[in-house]
Amino acid sequence: MNNRKAQLSIGFVCMVLAFFITWQVKSVYKNSADPTLGVVRADQLQNMLRLEKEKNEALYKQVMEYKDEIAEYQASISQDSNAASILKNDLDKAEFLAGMTEVEGPGLIITLKDSQMANPTSGNENLYVVHDDDVLKVLNELRAAGAEAISVNEERIIATSEIRCAGPTISVNNNRTAAPFVIKAIGDSKQLESALMMRGGVVDTLTQWGIEVELKHKSNMNIAAYKGAVKNNYAKKVVPTATPDPNGTKQ
Repeated sequence: MNNRKAQLSIGFVCMVLAFFITWQVKSVYKNSADPTLGVVRADQLQNMLRLEKEKNEALYKQVMEYKDEIAEYQASISQDSNAASILKNDLDKAEFLAGMTEVEGPGLIITLKDSQMANPTSGNENLYVVHDDDVLKVLNELRAAGAEAISVNEERIIATSEIRCAGPTISVNNNRTAAPFVIKAIGDSKQLESALMMRGGVVDTLTQWGIEVELKHKSNMNIAAYKGAVKNNYAKKVVPTATPDPNGTKQ
C-alpha cells in the first residue's frame, strides 16, 4: 500500500515538472520567434542615425557657404579696385549694428516721470519714483517688439550698456542721469506702443503708482551714436579649425 502511494506521489511530481518544462520551452520559443523587439530597437537606431545625418549635412552646408564667402572675398581682394569697397561696406555694416553710428528713422518716444501723487504715510515711497528696473522693463519690451535702435536720455543703448541704480539717479553707460527719462526707439511705432500698452504690461504696472508715462509717435527722429569705448579684456575670437565633411574627408 505504501509503495503504491509513493509511486503515485512520484508520478504526480514528474507530471508537474514536465508541465513547467514544456511551458518554459514554449515561452523561450515565443520570445525568440517574436521579431517586434528587435524591429523596434532597429527603428530607433535608424531614426537616430537619420537625425544625426541631417544635422551633419546642415553643418556641412553652412561650412560650404562660409567657404564660398571667403573665396569671394579672396577673389575680390585680388582685384584691387573692389577690395577697398567691400571692406568699407563691411566696416560700415559692423559699426551700424554695433551702435557706433548715428541713425534716423520712425519710432516712438517714451517719457517716464516720477509720480505726483501724494504718498501715503504708511506706503513705500520708492514705488512712486522711476527706478533702474522700470527703465529696464521698458527697454526689454521695446527690444522684444523689434526696436532697431534705442537711447535713454541721449545715451545710446548697445550690447554692453548697463542700466543700474546710482543713488537718486541711474547709470547708463557709466554716466549718471535722472528723471525724467526720455527713451527713444526706432522701429514700427504702433507695434512698439502695443507692446508697452498691453493689459497687465509695463505701462499698467507703472501708472498704478502714479508714475507718468507719455508716448509720442515720430515719423522721423535721430538717435545718437554710442560715445564710449568698447574693450574686451577676456573674450577672444575663436579661430575655426578644419571641419570634416559627412564623407569623412577634411575641408
